[in-house]
Amino acid sequence: TDGIHFLHKEISFAYRMGNLQAALGLAQLEEVNASLRRKNQITKLYKRLLSGINELVLPIEKDYAKRLYWNFEILLPDKKTRDNLAKFIVKKGIETRSSFIPLHKQPAFLKIGLFKKEVYKNAEYISDRGISLPSGVAIKDAELIYTARKVNDFFKRKS
Repeated sequence: TDGIHFLHKEISFAYRMGNLQAALGLAQLEEVNASLRRKNQITKLYKRLLSGINELVLPIEKDYAKRLYWNFEILLPDKKTRDNLAKFIVKKGIETRSSFIPLHKQPAFLKIGLFKKEVYKNAEYISDRGISLPSGVAIKDAELIYTARKVNDFFKRKS
């Protein structure tokens, strides 16, 4: 691939669900609580291992909301640092993804004139600085520790 994730050139819809997808979905619902517990464990471990890096903004929770950590995304000081971190850790065998590209920058929506020249500073800020670290429910703690160690190594190398 070209390394760009979440860039949509066309608008399309696929609302239909077959019997196989429905059966799979029902089976996955039976495991949802275990998956949510694991996602919270992953988040707690990453936060503990990455909390000493002043340049990172780690995910936060507010008292008035419960966050579901379907991924573990961190924010870096700028796009260059984000891209350099991604390049550094991919060389260590760690896959990452940058944050979602905002809707107002999606070719599919620009093509139909949905957005003109609007600027959405918060969306662009997060998109330019965000990166998701590996956090699938099957990931082992040793892999999380390795990833966190490599992120720490990147920042130690910079200083």
